[in-house]
Amino acid sequence: MVSQKTANSQSPHLVYHRDRVKEVFRAAQASKHHEEFVNQMKSLRASSEGEEQFREDFIWCLKHVMVVYERTPNVERVIDFAAKFAVEDNAGPQVSDPDFWVMFSKNCCCFILM
Repeated sequence: MVSQKTANSQSPHLVYHRDRVKEVFRAAQASKHHEEFVNQMKSLRASSEGEEQFREDFIWCLKHVMVVYERTPNVERVIDFAAKFAVEDNAGPQVSDPDFWVMFSKNCCCFILM
């Protein structure tokens, strides 16, 4: 969770955006079918204030899942969702840096394997 001090130091839009990313992660815990959630995450990516901010929000949510050191179905479904999103064909007009998704995927994979 975002501490009150951290939440106050960020713009309301950034906190709201991170909350929406968290909602998609929460929903992905309950389903094995992630196509809808991948599409929602793509929409959030397109509406984010920047590629770097989206990456930070996504990794921030992923870190919270990774602190659960048990193989529970919820954790495995979220990891599966994150992997599907990270390897999805994310090339699109809203991405200004074509190497962004290569780095994003590598960051996610490295984080999962650590």
